[in-house]
Order: sequence, then C-alpha cells, then structure tokens
Amino acid sequence: MTEVNSIPAVLIRGDWDYHKVFETLPSPDNGYEWDKQAALQLIWREGEMVYRIYAIDSPASAEDLIRMAESAR
Repeated sequence: MTEVNSIPAVLIRGDWDYHKVFETLPSPDNGYEWDKQAALQLIWREGEMVYRIYAIDSPASAEDLIRMAESAR
C-alpha cells in the first residue's frame, strides 16, 4: 500500500508471465505463473475513476510511478 496525493493506492510488483500463456493454453499443469520482474503497477481510485500506471520492461522505480501519478492532472 502507498498513496497518490494522499489517496490510498496499491503498488504491485510483477504481472502474469504472458510469454508462457501464449506458448500453451492454460491448464492446471501449465497455467499462468506470476513473475515479480515482469512489471511495476500503481493503481488508485479518485471518485468514480480508477487509474493505473503500468511499467513493463522499464527501469522505472516505485517512486517514479508515484511521482508520475502525482503530477498527472
């Protein structure tokens, strides 16, 4: 948990390993795998709007994403 402009936000390290997903159809034996290095995600809600910043294959840090979110208007 973190904050964007004093609003609660969630910082997620990783995403599903989509490379594996596209190689074979998901099943109990070869299903999705979580990859902590795949991405960095920041999600927060303001009123009825949900915002998400998603950095994939990027050197962006959690602090970078929070700064981007706080500067967006």
